[in-house]
Order: sequence, then structure tokens, then C-alpha cells
Amino acid sequence: MISRRGPWRNIDAVEYATLEWLEWFNHRRLLEPIGNIPSAGLEAAYYRQQEESAMGHDTNKLVSGKPGAVQSATRTPGEESVVEIIVLACD
Repeated sequence: MISRRGPWRNIDAVEYATLEWLEWFNHRRLLEPIGNIPSAGLEAAYYRQQEESAMGHDTNKLVSGKPGAVQSATRTPGEESVVEIIVLACD
């Protein structure tokens, strides 16, 4: 994982390199199965969708109702364009 950048001077350097790798893995690595977006982006969209559902907003215009389907929907509130990724829960 981080061994290519060694040798390490101390434990702090190892911890920092590990945190850099984790930031890349979660926030910059693009995953093809979920639409070439980082996993953190999908997670944020999922929790945003859960909050909107709890508040009674129905912003989803889903193409497929199959469990596990990954779908995207675009909506434009005001002048700002927002792209959301929606994951249906598997039962």
C-alpha cells in the first residue's frame, strides 16, 4: 500500500502516508461499477437521499426499481445543476 514510498523515518511518517492513501482511496479513486465517481461521493448522495426521503421530498424519478440498481438523476434548483446518484437498497 504505502511501502513504495519508504523507508520511513518514524511512526508519524507512516501514519501520514497511510492517511494520504486513505484520502485518495475514498475521495479521488473513481469506481467504474458506480458510475466513475469516488466512493465518498456515492455515500454523500445516499445520505442526502435518505434525508430528503425522511423530510418527505420525492426528488427521485427512477428508471429501474430493481434492488441494487445504481441510477443518476439530474435536477436544476435555480441556476445550479445538481447530479445525484441513487442506490436502491437490496432487500
